[in-house]
Amino acid sequence: MSGQRRSSFLFGGFCFRVAAIAAGLAVVASLLAATGGRGAAETGRSPAAAVGAVPSGLARENAGEAEPAVTRPASRVRELVSERSAYAKTFELSDGRREVEVSTGPVHYREASGRWREIDTTVEPTDVPGFGFGAVNGGFSALFGDRSDRLMRVELGQ
Repeated sequence: MSGQRRSSFLFGGFCFRVAAIAAGLAVVASLLAATGGRGAAETGRSPAAAVGAVPSGLARENAGEAEPAVTRPASRVRELVSERSAYAKTFELSDGRREVEVSTGPVHYREASGRWREIDTTVEPTDVPGFGFGAVNGGFSALFGDRSDRLMRVELGQ
């Protein structure tokens, strides 16, 4: 019996350590977010002042300074089409930086000319005899039949 208590005690201690590490990482993440990834030496502020975590009753380090202006997050200005790949698209942001959006599945296909095109899987009515609906772009076509003996047809390279 004592072995069971001991192992549950050890497991409880392990959980406590994991929770303490997670809390420490959350504090570090909030400090990095508040300083824009720059350390206290680069910002000229203490880590506590950076996140506004000064306990009540204590004077702020920068008491005489105006509060920093709130900046809006950068927005996407345009996609940089020349930077496309099968799994990624790159955007220029309003502040001059770039943002890359990476997918686990392909979002583009390469045309015969070498140009990357957006994969579009929108199902629309078609004029293909026997197939009333389909997605007829995106490097392939998927056609859906209107009879039980002709349910679907998939073609590559369309």
